[in-house]
Amino acid sequence: MQELTLWKNREINRIRRDLADMFHRHCQNLDIPAFSDNILDISETEDTLILSVEIPDADPEDIDISVTENSLLISARIEKETVSEGDQFRRIEKQVSSFKRRLTLPCRVEVETIKATYKTSILKIVMPKCGRSIARTIRLEIK
Repeated sequence: MQELTLWKNREINRIRRDLADMFHRHCQNLDIPAFSDNILDISETEDTLILSVEIPDADPEDIDISVTENSLLISARIEKETVSEGDQFRRIEKQVSSFKRRLTLPCRVEVETIKATYKTSILKIVMPKCGRSIARTIRLEIK
């Protein structure tokens, strides 16, 4: 059943990416600004969950990650400054945006051993899974 859920999530993410790409192309054709859609991907191995999310132009110091055993919150503050200069003017534009994403994880993870890296606009979080819980039978004591 877990494989079906992962397949469904991958397909939904693929459809989201395709729709976002189509939307951005149409916005460019009409010369109107489009919102930024951060693409998120979750993959799973036998021992770990691996989350990758694109957060362009972010300073690693401005990215916050909060994790519990079964949920994840990522937030970032993104500042972008552009400078235009001409013969008689200098224009400085500063854009400030934010990113926030909360996820319920498909399984419990070991919070103490999570590792996160940010390289070339990609935030990658590797979360080791908790050991499988063992089912046991409880016997009632009759008094």
